[in-house]
Amino acid sequence: MKLLGYCFFFSLLIFSTLCAEFTGKVVLVTGGTTGIGFATAMGFARKGAKVTILARDAHPKYYSGASAVKEIENDPEVIEAKGEVFFIKADTREYLEMKQAIQTIVSHYGTLDIAINDAGIGGFLGSMDEIPENFALSEHDPIKNNLYGTFNSMRAETEYWNNHTIDGIIVNLSSYNGIRSCPTCSMYSASKYGIIGLTKSVALEYINGSPRIRVNAIAPGLIDTFLTRNQVNYITDHKQVWDAPLVPEDSELWQKYKDTFANNLQGKRLGKPEELANAIIFLCGPQAEKITGSVFPVDDGSSAF
Repeated sequence: MKLLGYCFFFSLLIFSTLCAEFTGKVVLVTGGTTGIGFATAMGFARKGAKVTILARDAHPKYYSGASAVKEIENDPEVIEAKGEVFFIKADTREYLEMKQAIQTIVSHYGTLDIAINDAGIGGFLGSMDEIPENFALSEHDPIKNNLYGTFNSMRAETEYWNNHTIDGIIVNLSSYNGIRSCPTCSMYSASKYGIIGLTKSVALEYINGSPRIRVNAIAPGLIDTFLTRNQVNYITDHKQVWDAPLVPEDSELWQKYKDTFANNLQGKRLGKPEELANAIIFLCGPQAEKITGSVFPVDDGSSAF
């Protein structure tokens, strides 16, 4: 009985220590209404953080800021850890919207400690000669959405920390296609390669600065999210991801093709958003204090192939 008591005490101590790392920390997660972003927002809130989810709310039929906030607020682990969450509707493609978003976060929570720049899109799927002439920097251009969106976010975040001499932490979302590449994804790969370059350059600017800002990137493989599932529309009907309805996890179409996607990977399985969230949260913790300017593939070895 005494042994059980000690086990319970040490389990509680470990849980409290892990939560204490982020208790009260103010965290921004762009693209936080679904997929990796949502799992990351949930993970931080479960550790007692004060989380802001930022997104365009472009697909309210499938996911929204309101539904994400509700799910996180009602999560038993979040309630126990006294985590907090609220939502800002904004577009990372617009710098002034991001600047205003940072001001809103600071007004709401008092500061900003950590920024996870996850917002982004998939596509264009197709060879170079299939890309329309007027596609570059248009609404669905992944370079505009992913690379410029991350740049605008980082610019607003670092500007706040610089102006107030506050240390900060940034984790950007790249991709294993930012380390290697594939045919039919030239613009997407370019956007994700660019995020790695941006990550390393900005990390070097702030290694010894005041403030000190740690900047790293995560490079996911294929993860079971809308961004991955929507590629099925290209396989079946040669449709771009924005030209067809989103593909839910439990849809017949996805169940038919899920194993095909998985079998093309080195590890023969799709990743889970929570696995990426765990890596992101680690990079924001004290154990990663010496890590900056690095890119962490979380892809079952696919980028090593």
